[in-house]
Amino acid sequence: MVRILVAAGIALMGGAAVGQSLSSLDGVWLARFPGPQGLPREAKLTLSGGTGSYQLLAKNRDDPCLGVQAPVVVSNLTVEGFDLQIQMSKALNGCRDAFWKPRRVDDRNYEGVFPDGRRFVITRQ
Repeated sequence: MVRILVAAGIALMGGAAVGQSLSSLDGVWLARFPGPQGLPREAKLTLSGGTGSYQLLAKNRDDPCLGVQAPVVVSNLTVEGFDLQIQMSKALNGCRDAFWKPRRVDDRNYEGVFPDGRRFVITRQ
């Protein structure tokens, strides 16, 4: 009996620790970050129920991957942040997928760091 109560308590605490559902991220977000050459970039991120789309608000005739709308998947949502998979390869053959790890700043803002050290901020619109 004690084991059952302890297990139930742990399960309830684990659910409270998450504290968010994927729908808590639903809506339109704006991502801001420096591009590889340091120029400021913005992207529109639209989420609904853990999926959605990402589109860089720029175009470049030399890089067909820029400005393409790509599907995204949200996973590992906690009160601290979430993982974001940007599936560029599904939008256009030859484009590379991206994996972001935004961390919560407040209800409207998340931030993170790309592997090369550039910082990004995602703000709810």
